[in-house]
Amino acid sequence: GRLLRVTSVRFQSRPFGAILLGWGIFNLLEGIFNHYLLKFHNVREIVPDPALFNHLFSGVSVLLILIGWLLLKKKHRLSDNIN
Repeated sequence: GRLLRVTSVRFQSRPFGAILLGWGIFNLLEGIFNHYLLKFHNVREIVPDPALFNHLFSGVSVLLILIGWLLLKKKHRLSDNIN
């Protein structure tokens, strides 16, 4: 009932933070195993420096983890939870 009366959708930082955190962890672990340890493939194969793209991929993964963690730890105001 209450869900049908909602007139606007608010950004929910916690679910979005969890998605970013999980996405970053998955990408970082996949990159460590597939790009560095097992050397299955590179992020970009046909470039002068494939390792650069592997490092950038890992860096973006760490950034996703940090942003996701910060969104999960964000303090919510009481007024955000009333409506």
